Amino acid sequence: SNETMANNNSDTSNSPFTAGTFLFVFDKGDTSSSAYVKSVEGGHTKGNIVEEQHGASILKFHHLSTVEVEPITVELGLGASKDILTWIADTWQHNFVRHSGSILHAPYSGKTAFSQTYTDALLQEATIPDVDASSSDAAFLKFKVQPYTVDNEEGDDTPLLGTEESK
Repeated sequence: SNETMANNNSDTSNSPFTAGTFLFVFDKGDTSSSAYVKSVEGGHTKGNIVEEQHGASILKFHHLSTVEVEPITVELGLGASKDILTWIADTWQHNFVRHSGSILHAPYSGKTAFSQTYTDALLQEATIPDVDASSSDAAFLKFKVQPYTVDNEEGDDTPLLGTEESK
């Protein structure tokens, strides 16, 4: 029946999460410089494949040549981004400083399921929202960083700071 189907579709306990909570920890490694983010993408490593032919053989060999780190794009609220705004201002003044940090990913349960730790990132671009006093929409800062390295690790199920289970 349609009622049974609707009840089955609302059960998400066994489904993988595609959204949830992200905690961006900037530079210091502690919570004094962290913020919950609206969205985050990228930060994965990928290998480039090279095809080579040896001698007069018609066989071609494929092997890994270089490894690239994708840029990380983060969107967070302006109120929680003082350190990021300082980084943007420094970059605009040609004071290029590398920063490290991590992004903790959690489903709606609030427990860390996945973490990305990045090192020596440079700011690539930043989008500062238009300020409109008549708008009731929240203002989000969007920025992209290019890390030197990224370590992806499985989470340890610890509650993110500020969730009900962490209190």
